[in-house]
Amino acid sequence: MGIFSKRVNSTTPKTIYRGGNWRGVRISFAKIKGNYKLISSLVEKIESLLNLKDKVKHVANVVYLGTCLNCQVNYVGETCRNFEIREAEHEDPNYNSKPARHIAQNKDHEFVWKTLDSAPHWKTRKFKEAIYIANLNQHLTNKLSLFEP
Repeated sequence: MGIFSKRVNSTTPKTIYRGGNWRGVRISFAKIKGNYKLISSLVEKIESLLNLKDKVKHVANVVYLGTCLNCQVNYVGETCRNFEIREAEHEDPNYNSKPARHIAQNKDHEFVWKTLDSAPHWKTRKFKEAIYIANLNQHLTNKLSLFEP
């Protein structure tokens, strides 16, 4: 294509100048609704330099472990939701989950939570959750066998 190029579709902007590079930025001008606009990779370059997106502060899509500080009971779970919200639900005695029921029965007990793994797909999270549960059960079985005569 030459310096001036035309597009057949009338709804898309017509590129009237496709220039070279200026300091690594491709420059083009287009006529959009009668106004000339600078369209280029300049916007993308500025966005990449300024980092306009917020950092993700809320952890989601995780497999997690809760441990009771008083009696060392463990709970492994997975969630696609915000981990902090799920943690708060488990610590609410009015909520129907195993840690919540444990806290309701033992008012002075408290859970400590940590993330074990992450996976964006639910099947992968379920698989990882099962592996962590199996490892915990194997560990408990080994501990119990030490006390058998």
